[in-house]
Amino acid sequence: NEMRLATQVLNAPVVNHLMGRVVRLEPRGTNLRAVMDQVQSGGLSPLPNWIRIGFRGNADIGEWLSLTARLDTPPAPSKPGAADWDASLFFQSIGAVGFAYGRAHPVPAADPPGLGERLGAAVATLIAVAEWEQDRLPIKPRGMVSSYVRGITMTSLVGSLATLPFALLHFGRATHNAVQGNLIAMPVMGLWVMPAAALSVALMPFGLEAGSLRLLGRGIQVMVAMGKWVSHLPGAVTLGPAIPVAALIVMAVGGTWLMIWRKNWRWWGLVPVLLGVCFAWRAPRADMLVAADGRTVAIWDADGLLHFVRMPSDKYAARDWLRRDSDARDIADAVCVPGMTCDGIGCVVKAPKVNNLLIAVWLRPESLSEDCDRAQVLVSAADATNCKCPVVMIDQEAAKDDGGWRIGLSPTPTAQSVRQYRGDRPWVAALNTGE
Repeated sequence: NEMRLATQVLNAPVVNHLMGRVVRLEPRGTNLRAVMDQVQSGGLSPLPNWIRIGFRGNADIGEWLSLTARLDTPPAPSKPGAADWDASLFFQSIGAVGFAYGRAHPVPAADPPGLGERLGAAVATLIAVAEWEQDRLPIKPRGMVSSYVRGITMTSLVGSLATLPFALLHFGRATHNAVQGNLIAMPVMGLWVMPAAALSVALMPFGLEAGSLRLLGRGIQVMVAMGKWVSHLPGAVTLGPAIPVAALIVMAVGGTWLMIWRKNWRWWGLVPVLLGVCFAWRAPRADMLVAADGRTVAIWDADGLLHFVRMPSDKYAARDWLRRDSDARDIADAVCVPGMTCDGIGCVVKAPKVNNLLIAVWLRPESLSEDCDRAQVLVSAADATNCKCPVVMIDQEAAKDDGGWRIGLSPTPTAQSVRQYRGDRPWVAALNTGE
């Protein structure tokens, strides 16, 4: 449909040489992660609008890079209900993600887009800024330091409270040092980053923005360094269980009601906010999770902790499951389900809190006939289409096609896949039926 055409998404993994312009940079440990536009490559089909690539070396915003990279489709959620970064990237027009082999090399800029397109974007931006300035209410003068500290403190507190549910939904954590971070970062923003951004907009119609964009990138790097320092202070972050989307929506409705009204009835917005908190607190969770590789399997035991059947091969999904359960353990510390018996080809365990419910996890197909007849929940890393007895059966093909599963353990087990939870959306890769 039209939305799929608007954001071209890579169909399959590919290794290819490409060139593009850096429009966004993020530090990732000792490496960098860049978003690039105007991508040029003869081996990408379809050619994404923007791509996101991790690489070693240095780069500046506005710089053109040449590199060889492994690209793949944006990642799907690790389980039903997890953060859907695929959707977020889709609406940013990012159609491929990956990493570079070796270092990225700067190259001369390619031919810039038409002057009319750039001039239109610049004029629209200036008009929007002018209208915003015109509608602002004048602020009574106070002492410079007092006004600065008070403004930053209040906006940081309100902003932190307003974004807390979103942080719990997407990241499973809450931050506590926003005030300190903003107090030291806002001068850099006001005196360095924003002037450089305004200068870049003014120079874009003439194609002369590379230097100011480079200055803008340096300022952003300084702000990111400040943020990293603040985030590593003691007590900066608290892990919390991820909240369901329904709870976030209810809290957002209540928060919006509080903001748009000025009369006393605005306080009725606290009712949905509190209801959302209750929904988040009482949200049910899956009893068992299966990743898209069919080999990474985890079960919540009676101790309330997540346990992996074996060392996970999908480390990304395993870390995400632990983080969304506010579990700070390393993956290795969460391996081994209490009461599970394993041999060289598979594992068997009785479901926690459910009598006479047997779970079987196959690593190889040799134990197919035995476990197929007696297990109510069966997960196989191999093909098991001939196994019809289990109430829930997830084999390699089902896990791969549907992107992972969550399973509810009860006398009548239930299962839901990532694909079923997401539905038919433009950013969800179409299922390859082989036709």
